[in-house]
Amino acid sequence: MEFKSQYTKEEVEALIAWARSVDYEGRLDIGGGQVMTNAKVSIQNMANQIEPQIGNVNYSGMIHKLYVAKETLEKIYNQ
Repeated sequence: MEFKSQYTKEEVEALIAWARSVDYEGRLDIGGGQVMTNAKVSIQNMANQIEPQIGNVNYSGMIHKLYVAKETLEKIYNQ
Protein backbone atom coordinates (compact mmCIF):
# COMPACT_ATOMS: atom_id res chain seq x y z
CA MET A 1 0.00 0.00 0.00
CA GLU A 2 1.22 3.47 -0.79
CA PHE A 3 1.77 5.85 2.10
CA LYS A 4 -1.28 7.95 2.95
CA SER A 5 -1.37 10.85 5.36
CA GLN A 6 -4.55 9.43 6.91
CA TYR A 7 -6.01 5.93 7.00
CA THR A 8 -9.67 5.11 7.61
CA LYS A 9 -10.78 3.53 10.84
CA GLU A 10 -11.84 0.43 8.89
CA GLU A 11 -8.41 0.10 7.23
CA VAL A 12 -6.62 0.38 10.56
CA GLU A 13 -8.95 -2.01 12.36
CA ALA A 14 -8.48 -4.63 9.61
CA LEU A 15 -4.70 -4.15 9.79
CA ILE A 16 -4.71 -4.54 13.58
CA ALA A 17 -6.79 -7.74 13.28
CA TRP A 18 -4.25 -9.09 10.78
CA ALA A 19 -1.35 -8.11 13.08
CA ARG A 20 -2.86 -10.01 15.97
CA SER A 21 -3.03 -13.15 13.81
CA VAL A 22 0.65 -13.14 12.78
CA ASP A 23 2.58 -16.15 14.01
CA TYR A 24 5.83 -15.74 12.05
CA GLU A 25 8.58 -15.30 14.64
CA GLY A 26 11.46 -15.10 12.19
CA ARG A 27 13.55 -12.18 11.01
CA LEU A 28 11.77 -9.86 8.59
CA ASP A 29 13.58 -7.32 6.41
CA ILE A 30 11.02 -4.70 5.38
CA GLY A 31 13.49 -2.63 3.38
CA GLY A 32 15.14 0.70 3.92
CA GLY A 33 17.50 -0.85 6.45
CA GLN A 34 14.60 -1.80 8.72
CA VAL A 35 14.70 -5.31 10.15
CA MET A 36 12.37 -6.95 12.62
CA THR A 37 14.34 -9.60 14.49
CA ASN A 38 11.11 -11.23 15.73
CA ALA A 39 8.33 -10.28 13.33
CA LYS A 40 5.48 -11.52 15.53
CA VAL A 41 6.53 -9.47 18.55
CA SER A 42 7.35 -6.36 16.50
CA ILE A 43 4.13 -6.46 14.49
CA GLN A 44 1.92 -7.05 17.51
CA ASN A 45 3.67 -4.31 19.51
CA MET A 46 3.10 -1.88 16.65
CA ALA A 47 -0.59 -2.84 16.54
CA ASN A 48 -0.88 -2.25 20.29
CA GLN A 49 0.61 1.24 19.88
CA ILE A 50 -1.59 2.12 16.91
CA GLU A 51 -4.94 0.89 18.25
CA PRO A 52 -5.55 3.65 20.82
CA GLN A 53 -4.42 6.23 18.26
CA ILE A 54 -6.83 5.39 15.42
CA GLY A 55 -7.51 8.63 13.60
CA ASN A 56 -4.31 10.31 14.81
CA VAL A 57 -2.37 11.38 11.71
CA ASN A 58 0.89 11.30 13.68
CA TYR A 59 0.71 7.49 13.50
CA SER A 60 0.39 7.30 9.71
CA GLY A 61 4.08 6.38 9.36
CA MET A 62 3.77 3.47 11.77
CA ILE A 63 0.57 2.30 10.07
CA HIS A 64 2.35 2.38 6.73
CA LYS A 65 5.28 0.41 8.18
CA LEU A 66 2.81 -2.20 9.39
CA TYR A 67 1.32 -2.41 5.88
CA VAL A 68 4.84 -2.89 4.49
CA ALA A 69 5.44 -5.73 6.96
CA LYS A 70 2.15 -7.30 5.88
CA GLU A 71 3.03 -7.05 2.19
CA THR A 72 6.50 -8.49 2.87
CA LEU A 73 5.07 -11.47 4.75
CA GLU A 74 2.50 -12.05 1.99
CA LYS A 75 5.34 -12.17 -0.56
CA ILE A 76 7.20 -14.71 1.58
CA TYR A 77 4.17 -16.97 1.97
CA ASN A 78 3.11 -16.69 -1.68
CA GLN A 79 6.47 -17.77 -3.15
